[in-house]
Amino acid sequence: MERSTRARPPSAGKVRPAPAGRAGPATPKDFTPQKGLAHPTLRYGPEDGNAPAGGLAVLLHGCGGSAHCMMQLAEEWAREMPHLAFVMPTAPIRGEFSAWFARHRDTRRCIRFEAITKELLDLIWEECRCLNLGLDKVVLFGCSAGALMAGWLEVQLPKACAGLVLLHGRAPDSHVLPAPPNKRVRPPTLVLAGGEDLQIPPSVVADAVEVLKKNGYRDVIYHVEPGHGHDISLNELQLTGEFLKSSLPKAMKRLPGRSRKSWEDPGESPETPSGLGQAPLQDKV
Repeated sequence: MERSTRARPPSAGKVRPAPAGRAGPATPKDFTPQKGLAHPTLRYGPEDGNAPAGGLAVLLHGCGGSAHCMMQLAEEWAREMPHLAFVMPTAPIRGEFSAWFARHRDTRRCIRFEAITKELLDLIWEECRCLNLGLDKVVLFGCSAGALMAGWLEVQLPKACAGLVLLHGRAPDSHVLPAPPNKRVRPPTLVLAGGEDLQIPPSVVADAVEVLKKNGYRDVIYHVEPGHGHDISLNELQLTGEFLKSSLPKAMKRLPGRSRKSWEDPGESPETPSGLGQAPLQDKV
């Protein structure tokens, strides 16, 4: 049985400002298919502000969502990874909804993604520069439609990042996107599917795993969550957290004196991050 969701405001003092000298997010007048990132781009962590960042997680929301959908995920994972920084961009508005890609009406191939790809890559470079991190300290996470963009960004990088997470989504393949531009080593990858997901069925996610393997991904963890739909489950939240820890061990060191109750403690009621069981994070078109 799914637990109810409840929105929480970001923890005070942990939201990072945009890097100095970087242009701010797009204004509402830029909400057009060709303008790239929309407002807002959110940053969170590291929670331990007295130590250098040990890693960066780039969180990409699904169709119809925004960066706000990802904030509670960042808060949740930061509890046990206080040296991990997060950046959460927002996809441009295409028609009625936000979406990372436009689709050709007849062929259904992805189109009009060049500008957003460049802006996202520039965002990653800038965050790494400001945090003094290399690509080997970056994990890309995509949920639903954001999974396709996370996978697409990974193959654009000049070298492998620390990890890739595709949650209830597709991987780039030649039917919808150009072939990967390079044949380099691919990062460890976690792929998650909902056993009862009607939006992105597990059979589609299984096809994505095969596509990854054909494109050189050798270290792929594939998990199907039994009886679960399109939103993220508490188990998937924990599985992704464990993957982040293994991919970015330097971000995992716990703050002195900090402890956390288990979700199974008597009287403890865990919260599923806001929006993860609701429409904003789901593909609407």
